[in-house]
Amino acid sequence: MTEEALFRRWIFLPVEVKARELFPKLLLTYFAIKLGFGVFIGRNGMNLSRDRFPRGIYFDKCLSTHKLDFHETQVSVLGNALVSFDEEGLLLPSEREYADYRFTQRALDLSSRVFFWGAAQRKVVSENYRVDLGNEKLVVLGAPRLDTWTYDFVKLSKGEIRNIKDESGNFILIVSNWGYGQGDKDLGFAPDQVYSGYPHTAIRASFLKLITAISEAFPETTVVVRPHPQDSSDYWDQKAKDFPRNVNVISRGPIGPWVHSAQVVIHNNCTTGLEAWAGGVATIAYSPMIEGDFEYQPYTMPINQLGMICYSEDEVLRAISGSFEGVPLTPDSRAQEVIEKFLFVRDDEMAAARIVRNLVELGVAPQPYDIPAYGLMKKMRAMVGQVKWRLKDLLGLSGMYTYKYTQQKNPGIEMWEIKELLGRLAAH
Repeated sequence: MTEEALFRRWIFLPVEVKARELFPKLLLTYFAIKLGFGVFIGRNGMNLSRDRFPRGIYFDKCLSTHKLDFHETQVSVLGNALVSFDEEGLLLPSEREYADYRFTQRALDLSSRVFFWGAAQRKVVSENYRVDLGNEKLVVLGAPRLDTWTYDFVKLSKGEIRNIKDESGNFILIVSNWGYGQGDKDLGFAPDQVYSGYPHTAIRASFLKLITAISEAFPETTVVVRPHPQDSSDYWDQKAKDFPRNVNVISRGPIGPWVHSAQVVIHNNCTTGLEAWAGGVATIAYSPMIEGDFEYQPYTMPINQLGMICYSEDEVLRAISGSFEGVPLTPDSRAQEVIEKFLFVRDDEMAAARIVRNLVELGVAPQPYDIPAYGLMKKMRAMVGQVKWRLKDLLGLSGMYTYKYTQQKNPGIEMWEIKELLGRLAAH
């Protein structure tokens, strides 16, 4: 250990989808630094490398079944405490599906803490797995992402919001989590064909028709379509060419400033609906009726109830017209019930601060860390790694995690971005 070695309690904060997670993770970083933690922030598995990293807390974005081997390595091999907050834990198609696909008994056994958006999610886990509820492993403290959607934090993005409004003027934002991605490719589905028994393909077709209908009904208004991070970029590149002239496909930057710049936000079963609700933005949940497909209705998630639910194109067009004329888009009558059941919301303190203070209670011991120099050999290894990755892509050995797909979700985090955003938080 050198004289310059850092001696801290350490937290690893992986960022899978940069546009979704970077700001909330930096909010956690801000409070962690204030309580004396050192923080590593980067891609998933950032500590699986030739460099020697200290033991600490690995804070993952979920405990999904496909990550079990990785979590075994973090705990059993690297000696880290495993904690998680399910970034997609607000979207519950059903309690059974949430329990089966987002958790395993072994992952819960490995975990030191599991944080939840609200009481309903915790209840599902406690009723489906063996967890000692006396040791406070399952914790409801709220969501750092929800922290960043409040009015005070929106003000931190006023520069981006102003630039977006200058660029796009008055616009309607349509959010995709129904686009064409690797799952459809694996099933052999054509991009815009509807397949019986797969209601998401009918949702996609309905939204594509809706986009054209809106562009024609409001020709002086821009329609911005926001792809989901898991959507195929090639699919949206082609759609951008096919759409009418007043429709733009834009995936640039965090979605928050786009939500708060829009006149109306339209989604289906998307967490963006909560962000729009939290920011007081007019919100429509388009839930088209699929004739003959009775399997779709159980997959209409509670998050839709935070906006005005429309079941047809005509209903959407009337709602938009009314909104433009000052008629508020009234959330579904069950909205307050959804908030109380699925979200932990308190005004006295941010969720990020509560979570970091809870991590202190784990008693993880401080560890030394020598920051390695980014020398020639390290640069060469990085270049060789990229060449190997792209070669695997060419040979079809990467599966869905191709270089292009991974870069699309997280193109990299620059030091200036971290300093700039942490500076905003410190000045807030």
